[in-house]
Amino acid sequence: MAIFSLLAKLGLDGTNFESGLKRSQSMAKGIGKEITGTFAAMFAVDKIAQFGMAAVDAAGQINDLSSRLGVSAEFLQEMKYAAEQSGASLEDVAGAVEKISIARMKALAGDKASIELFDKMGISMKTIKDLGAGGLFLESGKPFAEGIDPQKLIGPFRELAGKGAGALIPAMV
Repeated sequence: MAIFSLLAKLGLDGTNFESGLKRSQSMAKGIGKEITGTFAAMFAVDKIAQFGMAAVDAAGQINDLSSRLGVSAEFLQEMKYAAEQSGASLEDVAGAVEKISIARMKALAGDKASIELFDKMGISMKTIKDLGAGGLFLESGKPFAEGIDPQKLIGPFRELAGKGAGALIPAMV
């Protein structure tokens, strides 16, 4: 009889063990879900913080370029968007505006080659005097937007805006 009692006790103890094991597995799954949720939330917060820092960096870059080039931040934001839509970058725009600014100063000082380049782009001396670098950049894009053969304009435009200016033509259109 003692043997039956021992077997019964072991059987009952095994049942308790199995139910305890199932409870601990259930708890482990719940803890796993909480940990997963916590990690996901931490990842989301990190991504939001990175986005915020990127926005602050971009605003700082635009502000710095605006001061350096003598153009408005709004102009640079618009040009950045247009450039990125056509595969160029804000740096391409900044380089072109800077080169056009130099060509403008040369033209205002009487440099015949610079005046001739602006003339080929359909930009008069009066316009050169009236507009700053940003305005001249936009003005030099008008012939492309009006459908004039780009092959006739690319040479003078590159001379005015630099070697990378060709990438900006779709943005200017």
